[in-house]
Amino acid sequence: NAPSNIIMAMYLALADKRGISWDKLRATPQNEILKEYIARGTYIFPPRHAMRMFRDSVVFFTKHLPNVNITSMGGFHIREAGATREQDLAFSMAIGAAYLQEGVNAGLPVDDFAPRFSFNAFGGSMEFFKEIAFHRAARRMWAKVVKEKFGAKNERSMLLRMASTAHCGRVNCSVHRPLNNLTRSIVGGIAAALSGGPPNCNPPFDEPLGLGWSLEAIQLSEDAARILQNEARLTEVMDPLAGSYYVESLTDQVENSAWAEFDRIQSMGGVVKAIESGYLLREVARSAYERQKRLEEGEDLIIGVNCYTGEEELEVQTARLVPHPYDPDRQEQAEKVQIERLKEVKKSRDSKKVAELLKKLKGEAAQEEVNLFPTLIECVKTYATVQEICDTLREVFGEYQPAAL
Repeated sequence: NAPSNIIMAMYLALADKRGISWDKLRATPQNEILKEYIARGTYIFPPRHAMRMFRDSVVFFTKHLPNVNITSMGGFHIREAGATREQDLAFSMAIGAAYLQEGVNAGLPVDDFAPRFSFNAFGGSMEFFKEIAFHRAARRMWAKVVKEKFGAKNERSMLLRMASTAHCGRVNCSVHRPLNNLTRSIVGGIAAALSGGPPNCNPPFDEPLGLGWSLEAIQLSEDAARILQNEARLTEVMDPLAGSYYVESLTDQVENSAWAEFDRIQSMGGVVKAIESGYLLREVARSAYERQKRLEEGEDLIIGVNCYTGEEELEVQTARLVPHPYDPDRQEQAEKVQIERLKEVKKSRDSKKVAELLKKLKGEAAQEEVNLFPTLIECVKTYATVQEICDTLREVFGEYQPAAL
């Protein structure tokens, strides 16, 4: 997310090299830096400079890339880091509002760019009805943010565009008795279908053992989703629990709690100031501590982890039918091969031109009003590397140092 504009500049440069018009390009860069300060941590620059980079992308994409999504947001990593359901929703909406504001501040009508804001995923849990309520509340909140706070008129601007909905949450899957994770993912898949999305049964049961661990687990996960869609036919109705007193009540509860937290963040001056003050990071840390405490005290249960762990319990396993999909020898050599390729690129490029363009980029970075995208495209066309470009921007923007907890 931190070098998102650089990666997109490479995409555009490649399109130019191949003679492909930009209006034919399709892409969904995540381009969602604010959640990195709250959870995952893959930021580089301070938030205000990162938001200048986002402004550059929303303006440039709106003008030149009509079929490219601008951002793909969502509180998945925030919840995985320990945030509650309500914090996940409130923080995600506050982040989305901040991105919308950047576009508006740059002089763009909200309906010109909001339809190309997307969401990739929120967090999840095993609390079936509450996760369904969460996604119903999320759709209502986003529509209200875009319409009531930013004055959108186009209904497509108000859509919460997301490829997936409810799920069990990776953090709730276990290394112990991993086949139980298949049951968990199916519960999540049913919740996904009932909350308005495809019945994706993720993650594969052995993901806690390592990403992409086995094709057998992927097969079971995909078949589970196929069964829910084609045999159980759960996708024939978009929102089958609408009107249920319990679900409608839960939806109101989740939404009201999230609005309270959203308003608290706005009262601080918005999500960027809440990040800079350390408030959001502290809240996630507090919630993570409270969850771990509940697990250790047995208030929250995970089967095979803190309950039903007696000697009579079986560690059920599946047979491996195909080799691991990642060749260990190729993995071992990948870094060495890539370094050698990079050395060859640096030998063959016009180093003087690279230096000139990096100097130009540094000068423009110091001018807040300048959109850096055109120069980023020039830089990558001369084969300036991501590292060199980021280092140049570091000289102007600095590096972010998070507030102490």
